[in-house]
Amino acid sequence: MSRSVGLHDRPLAEYSHAVTEGARRIGVIGVATVIAVGLVCVGSTPGSARQPAIGSVVASEHAERAGNVYQVPVAPGRVTIVADSVLSGISAHGELDRLVGTRWDVRMEPCRRLVSPSCTYGRGTAAPTVLEELQAIARAGGATGTDDVLLIATGHNDSDSRLRDEVGAIMQASQRAGFERVAWTLYRDQADASLPVLTQSLFAVYGRMNAVLRAEASSGRWPLVVLEYGEFTRGQPEWFTADGIHLTREGAVHLADWLSWVIRYDHTPALRP
Repeated sequence: MSRSVGLHDRPLAEYSHAVTEGARRIGVIGVATVIAVGLVCVGSTPGSARQPAIGSVVASEHAERAGNVYQVPVAPGRVTIVADSVLSGISAHGELDRLVGTRWDVRMEPCRRLVSPSCTYGRGTAAPTVLEELQAIARAGGATGTDDVLLIATGHNDSDSRLRDEVGAIMQASQRAGFERVAWTLYRDQADASLPVLTQSLFAVYGRMNAVLRAEASSGRWPLVVLEYGEFTRGQPEWFTADGIHLTREGAVHLADWLSWVIRYDHTPALRP
């Protein structure tokens, strides 16, 4: 069945390709590297030498920047992160080893969508959707322990009009796959006149998506918490390429460290549990 394609239905990579040469370069790097990575298990453990040392000053700074962050205790479980091209910049820039504090099951693919078929920008086949990844996990035996966490960092190629139904589908699939906790990174949505017009249009969509996710997390229907990615990155343009969405290397470093901090409740006591 054919349908009209709106602004939020087109692949995010297409916008990055159209904004500036800098954005095009990171798009190519991200696609090439993430395709090579595909599925990676990062074997860092609680107490790892790479675990970031968080003092009270740093914790307070990140608490202020991150806003209302709900932390998820996952000791000694595993975090399965399912990402699209945005947080996949952590992989594209070679910073996966900064994901520490627990074991990380890293599933990063460009052009990934939540439930609707993924786009195919820069590759011959579409990435598995988040729903398909969860179905594959369930077929393989499901989450390995009750402390395992599903971390969703996907949605930049999706529609706000379908999100509520898709959250329900994904949460049900996550339960079938054995996950008792799900965390979802919200999207950058701050208005900034310096950003490209296309990005500003996307940010309006992401703002509506954030409202849906916050409502679903506070509804009590699901074991869902939201991570305030947008608040954490506010005022940090150097963390992003010219499109204001994809990560630079500096951004990849900060975002990998941030995920390690907020996903482990005992690292940053200044953040609210």
